[in-house]
Amino acid sequence: MDILTLIIVLSVMLGLGLVFSIFISRRTDSSVSHFWIASYLFLLTGSILLLFQGRLPVLVSVIIANYLFVLGIYCQVSAALNLEYEKRLRYKALVPIFTLTYGIFFIFFTYADFNTSVRIAVISALFSFLYLFGFIMLLRKYRSHRFRKPETPEIFYLFGFSAAFYLFRFFTTLQGSGSVGSLFDANLITTISVLVVILYSQAFLMGIFSATIRQRSRLMAEEKEKLNHLFTFLNDTVGNLELDDLYAAIENVLRNTLKIGSAAIYLKDEEGEGHSMAYHFDSLDLPLDEIRTLGKGEGISGQAIESNQVV
Repeated sequence: MDILTLIIVLSVMLGLGLVFSIFISRRTDSSVSHFWIASYLFLLTGSILLLFQGRLPVLVSVIIANYLFVLGIYCQVSAALNLEYEKRLRYKALVPIFTLTYGIFFIFFTYADFNTSVRIAVISALFSFLYLFGFIMLLRKYRSHRFRKPETPEIFYLFGFSAAFYLFRFFTTLQGSGSVGSLFDANLITTISVLVVILYSQAFLMGIFSATIRQRSRLMAEEKEKLNHLFTFLNDTVGNLELDDLYAAIENVLRNTLKIGSAAIYLKDEEGEGHSMAYHFDSLDLPLDEIRTLGKGEGISGQAIESNQVV
């Protein structure tokens, strides 16, 4: 199978991946969904533009096409990290770094000294850098949460393999065994590289899909646990009207449901001039003992009692 046919296959697979991503990624956080869809959109567009090398200007079919691949990989790394870290992450410094590096080398070795081998080496180095960055960031997250199963293990290993493969591609190209005069030249390493991209696109899709299912299952289990604690609290409240038992039940709900380590319960004085601490628990070593009484309207709890509503 020649390179042109493989790139056509790649374009078809990326197109199917994009359609699948649009429908499935809606179940994830918006930051994950946006990066996920953008990655396949960039990769598909770049792949289609590569097919027209020799027919379109090199600015479009070489420089823009390959840059879209770099953006696609960046978005895939960002999608995986946003999913694992469960918060919106944007590594803004990365974009100007790889854009500037890419622009300098690709413009020079396209217009000043047309050299496909050097361009392949440069883009392989950028790919390896981005994958290695994603691999290291996921590893850091896994180590910081040793007691929680990672949600992106498939992607973690995929990033590690891809970083190593493109590093290998970089050195073989510089050494000469992977050098080519044109993208469509018959070359074993180039053929393997395109096959790796095809397989990788499907592996990443399945990996992040599995990660979203794993995350949803964990969140549902956490919500179920919270409801169980809440039902236990309600049962304790109905069955035990003693304040001491009620305080302990409230502490149990706050600790296990809301993950609160320190809190205090204040009751309004009979005279209505303030409120006093009736119960507290403290796992964070906060100076709660120093605030046993508060004047009327003093502090957040005082405002809540004064207004007879949650503050």
